[in-house]
Amino acid sequence: MPCRRLKLETPMIESDLQSLLPSLEVVQTALSMQPDHPELINMRGTVYLQLHQPELALADFEHATRLAPEYATAYFNWATTLHALGQLESALVCFDHALRIAPQFMQAWSNKGNTLHALNRLDEAVYCYDQALSCDPDSADVRWNKAHSLLLQGKFEQGWPLYESRWQTQGFSPRPLASTLWLGEASLENASIFVHAEQGLGDTLQFLRYLEPLIETGARVTLEVAASLKPLAQKIQGLAHVIAAGESFAATDFHCPLMSLPLALKRYVPFVAQHQHLALQASASCLAQWENRLGARTQPRVGLVMQGNVHNEKDRLRSIAVQQWAAHLPSDLNIVLLHDQLPAEQRALISEQPNWRFVGEHIHSFEDTAALCQLMDVVVSVDTSVAHLSASLMRPTWLLLPHAPDWRWKLERTDSPWYPSMRLFRQSQPAHWDDVLFTVSQSLRQLLVAE
Repeated sequence: MPCRRLKLETPMIESDLQSLLPSLEVVQTALSMQPDHPELINMRGTVYLQLHQPELALADFEHATRLAPEYATAYFNWATTLHALGQLESALVCFDHALRIAPQFMQAWSNKGNTLHALNRLDEAVYCYDQALSCDPDSADVRWNKAHSLLLQGKFEQGWPLYESRWQTQGFSPRPLASTLWLGEASLENASIFVHAEQGLGDTLQFLRYLEPLIETGARVTLEVAASLKPLAQKIQGLAHVIAAGESFAATDFHCPLMSLPLALKRYVPFVAQHQHLALQASASCLAQWENRLGARTQPRVGLVMQGNVHNEKDRLRSIAVQQWAAHLPSDLNIVLLHDQLPAEQRALISEQPNWRFVGEHIHSFEDTAALCQLMDVVVSVDTSVAHLSASLMRPTWLLLPHAPDWRWKLERTDSPWYPSMRLFRQSQPAHWDDVLFTVSQSLRQLLVAE
C-alpha cells in the first residue's frame, strides 16, 4: 500500500547524458578525460546516490557548483540530497541558489516546499507549492504536497479536494471498477455503494467513522478492508456486507475510496462517530482468551509499539530502537509488546528486559490486538496503526510524534480532535527522541504512583 509521504522530486542530470547514468565506470572514464566538466561531476553525484553513497554525492554536487556557479541543476541536486539526509536548513540555502538562477524551476519550488513542510513552516511551504503550480499547473505531485500542508494546518475544506490528486501520483492506482465513482454528487437513497480501503491499516481504522454518515444517506454499503481488519469491521452496524481485500462482491451502483468520504460527504472537520468505540470492541471470547494468557495483573500494564512498517520510507523518522525505550521506561511496569512480529535481534534484546513480554506469536488479527489494547492501562505507541486502534477503542493512548508529524495530528496541541482518549507527545526538534521519552517516562511514573 502507498505511504502518506510527500512526493520529493529526485536528483536530476542533463538529458543528453542519461544513457551514461547506470555506470560509474563510464562516468569516471569520461571524467579522466574532462576532469573539470561540471555536468559529468553532477552526473557522478547522481550515480553515487544510486549506490547509496550520499556523502560522495554531496561533494560532487558542491564541486559542480564551484566550477559552474550558475548551474541550477547541481544546486537542486545538492539541496535535495541534503533534505534526504535531514540537513534541512542547508537544503533551503541550496534551493534558493537554484531558484535565483532558474526562477521557473518547478521541481526546486516543489522540493523547497517539502523542506519547509518538514520544518513546520507551512504557510511558506504552500507559497512554494503555488509557485511550482504556476510553472506546471498539471503537476499532481505538487497538488498532493500542498494538500498535506493545508490539512496539517486544519484547512480541510481546501485540502480535501487537493487530496484527490493522489490518484495521479506514483504509487496510487484507481480501482478499475464498473460502477460510478461517487464524490457526493448523486443521491444514495436506495442505492448501493462499494467503499474500499486504499492506504494503511491506521488510515482505514481512522476513516471507518465516515461509514456512519454514509449509511445515514440510505445507501446499502459494502465495505472492503484488509483481511486482518475484517473481524472488527464486521461488528459495525448498518453495513450490507464486509469483505476482505481480494474477495468477490456483488456489483454496486457506486464506489468510493474510503479516504475520499470526507470530501464526498462534505464532512470536512474531524468528528468522532457516536458508536465508533462500541463497534470495534473485541469479542468477549477473544478478550477472555487474552485475559487468561496474560495472567493475573500485578503491575500497571503498558502496551508498547516501538516501530511501524519498516517498508514505509518515513519509518526511520518515527520508529525508536529497543535500547532507547529500555533506557527510559520504568522497570517496574508490565510492558506488553503489541507487535505481531519483530526481527529476531529485537526479540533477543526484549528478552533481556525485566517485565517485558512479546506475545506476537498469538496475534492473528486486529481483533487480538484490540483485546490486548482493552486489557492495557495505557498504550504507548509511535505513529502506526495500533495507535489508531487503541484510540478508536477509547483506551488511554499516548502517541509519540516526529517533529514534522503526519497531517492528521496538526501542530503543537497535545490532544487530538479525532480521538478523545489520545495524548500527543511531540519532538521539539527533528530526530531527537530522548526528551520525548523522558516526558513519557515521567508520566508513566505518575501512573505507578496513582496505582
